[in-house]
Amino acid sequence: MTEKTHFAEQNDTIESFYTVQISGLVVDFQIGIHNHEQGIRQRVRLDIAIDVSKPKGGFDDDYTRVYCYENIVNSVRALADYGHIRLVETLANRVAKICLTDVRAKRAKVTASKLDVSQDIESVGVKVVHNRHS
Repeated sequence: MTEKTHFAEQNDTIESFYTVQISGLVVDFQIGIHNHEQGIRQRVRLDIAIDVSKPKGGFDDDYTRVYCYENIVNSVRALADYGHIRLVETLANRVAKICLTDVRAKRAKVTASKLDVSQDIESVGVKVVHNRHS
């Protein structure tokens, strides 16, 4: 096997990815475990990165060949209307699962941060990573 042939065989097994990023999505959620957090909405900032398989043949400037961030944004906004969530970890996990509903998505990284916890703290939150196992 020549070096050139070996290189070509290696490339056939490599999957190419791109990352869709949604930064600074702020949504009001009913979230928290404390009594003073019940029945109110709090601002939560979501930073989302989704690793997506590149389409075979490239993007070709075709909207139907790319992962649609708008679907994620709309789904997250809808999630805010499903009632109270106790933990920011639960919220981050739910968002990551939403991101992976499209089979082209291979990994979702979600940071969820509550913004109005205390005057002397900018935010508190978590980062979760979910991987699709093929």
